[in-house]
Amino acid sequence: MSRLSESPILIQIGWALVLSLAAHLLLWFGPQIHISFRPLQPEPLQARLINLPQKPVKIATSKPKPHPKRAASRQRAAPAPLPADAEMRAANQSVESPPPPQPDAAPPEKLSAEKTATAADDTQQNGQGQEKPEQPFPLPERAEIQFNLYKGGNGLKVGEVVHTWQIRGDHYSLTSITEATGIFSLIKSGRLVQTSQGRLTKNGLEPDAFWIERGQSADSTESALFDRKSKMLTFGSPQNSRTVPLPGNTQDLLSFVYQIAIDPPQSGTVHLFITNGRKLDTYDYTVMGEETLNIPLGQVRALHLSKVHGQNEDGTDIWLDADQHYLPVKIRLTDRSGDIAAEQSASAIHIK
Repeated sequence: MSRLSESPILIQIGWALVLSLAAHLLLWFGPQIHISFRPLQPEPLQARLINLPQKPVKIATSKPKPHPKRAASRQRAAPAPLPADAEMRAANQSVESPPPPQPDAAPPEKLSAEKTATAADDTQQNGQGQEKPEQPFPLPERAEIQFNLYKGGNGLKVGEVVHTWQIRGDHYSLTSITEATGIFSLIKSGRLVQTSQGRLTKNGLEPDAFWIERGQSADSTESALFDRKSKMLTFGSPQNSRTVPLPGNTQDLLSFVYQIAIDPPQSGTVHLFITNGRKLDTYDYTVMGEETLNIPLGQVRALHLSKVHGQNEDGTDIWLDADQHYLPVKIRLTDRSGDIAAEQSASAIHIK
């Protein structure tokens, strides 16, 4: 039994020796086999440089020793140093991280467009990129003109006249007070008061009311009321009044002179509707040009305007000071025969 069980093992060993001998013979005496191979290429290395903040180098210098108390205060005020890792993170964040976007900031294109539009609007307003300022009113805020009143052409002074002009907001007030002086005050007592009140508009003066008071009697008072909404004018005395249509550029006996002073014409004729509290009529004033006056105020360069009138009609001439807001400095009334009936010549002007 032992020989039979050992025979398969011997057979396997024999075959193994035969195969090993055959393999050696094939390597030594068989055909040569060439195996081609490609060497592996090494992958390129990638590197990224990061600029690390450099710590300042402390240079030792010889300094005087500080006072102990001051040194202690400086040490207490100095901030505590950051840990190494926190300092590195802060440095990297400041170097590599971009600043956070502003939520309310508009893009550059939008900002430039808005600036261009704003500049275009400003340029369209005044042609220079700035808003046009409001023009001041031609007449001063307050003025007082004192006149000498003469009767006839012989220069006989019989009284004084004072014009008071005042602006309050968009309203004006204008008053003329005439009083006799000297011996004539014994003959003619009382005062002649004319008052005009109204608004300042882009077209100049728009009177709302005008009235005249003579002496001390209220019955002699005459007035004119301007109703701009209904475009009606009521004038007369309390006992006798009438209402007529109101033209747009109607002035009263006192305001028309200052209306001309707002925009003084240099030539031609000025056409006006004027009421004196008793009636409404049309008047034309022709520009006579500039003249030099010698009046109690002094030598004045004045613009002369004369009312157009026919024969047997009263005339009026006014002179406006070209160097003092074109305020009236001389007013002359002529009678139907052409003689001087009365004349006002300025003796003083106070502008506030």
